[in-house]
Amino acid sequence: MATAHWNVESRPHRRSRSHRAGIAAIGLALALPAQNLVPNGEFEQGSVGWTRQFLPMTSGTTGFTRTRVAGNGPSMAMFSSMPTPTGPLMTVYGSWYQSAPFALPAQQHTVSVRAMWENHDALPLPTGNAAQLLIRDAANTVVCTFALVSPNPTASTSRATGERTFVATGGLYRAELRLDNGLPTAGVAGHTIWVDDVVIGSPVSSVFGQGCPGSGQVVPVIDSVNWPQIGSGAFAVEVHDAFAPTVGLFALDLANSAPLPLGGGCWQLVGTGALWVAPIAGSGPGQGFASQPLPIPADPGLAGLRLFCQWGIGDPGAPNAWPLAVTAGAAFTIQ
Repeated sequence: MATAHWNVESRPHRRSRSHRAGIAAIGLALALPAQNLVPNGEFEQGSVGWTRQFLPMTSGTTGFTRTRVAGNGPSMAMFSSMPTPTGPLMTVYGSWYQSAPFALPAQQHTVSVRAMWENHDALPLPTGNAAQLLIRDAANTVVCTFALVSPNPTASTSRATGERTFVATGGLYRAELRLDNGLPTAGVAGHTIWVDDVVIGSPVSSVFGQGCPGSGQVVPVIDSVNWPQIGSGAFAVEVHDAFAPTVGLFALDLANSAPLPLGGGCWQLVGTGALWVAPIAGSGPGQGFASQPLPIPADPGLAGLRLFCQWGIGDPGAPNAWPLAVTAGAAFTIQ
């Protein structure tokens, strides 16, 4: 029987010196996180590619909007939201969506998904609350299924990542997402379930380590936009919630270094094989934003290359002498 694995960490691929030279020669015009093989599984196009199948709600809401399901920068995600129960019992169970069909070869595959729960008050989440992923074949038979539940039902925000392996026999498949809010009763929390990053294939993007705060005790967060496909000019890595206006440093390397202390609980988590200086736009603590474009060369030899990156933000409120507030690190694989 397939086994679910949680919070999978990634390891860098070993590459030759020629890869390092190539990266330096093109100014590291490369790119990063995982191609999402379920159509629009990152939901950047909203509901495109997904059909709502089931919505037995009278008072809840569902749809697509931006949030931080992965714990880094905001991205588009699917959601199903239930208000805090008041008065008579409300009929709110959840929302089910099904993807457009996609082809899989006859072999073993890994499917993964990320979920987040926002608790609208301090009450526990209701019984039956879960984010469930199913894979159906062309005959509508379920060939793989697993569910994620909140690791902390009373926390204001909690996250979980899961994956499972299954064997496809080849042909067309669909992914089905069931955001089951559960049956609300007195004494349970209103809440929102979010789902993002539905991937067929091992997860090849991850956030690792921790950032450290700057002014206002706000920790800047790292984010990526678009897919890291070979030949794409649209991929970029962003920073949100930074101090602004100021200057940011964006580091990219083939390796995540042993953490180097910067002071005040801040750590450099990646090497500096390539370093960019970028203006941080905005005004005030936690209001800054920057985006570093990383166009990917049309070189098939880059497929599978693992890269690591991190932002450092010049911030007078940072707890070290540099002074720098930093994001967590991020790791990505070119597709």
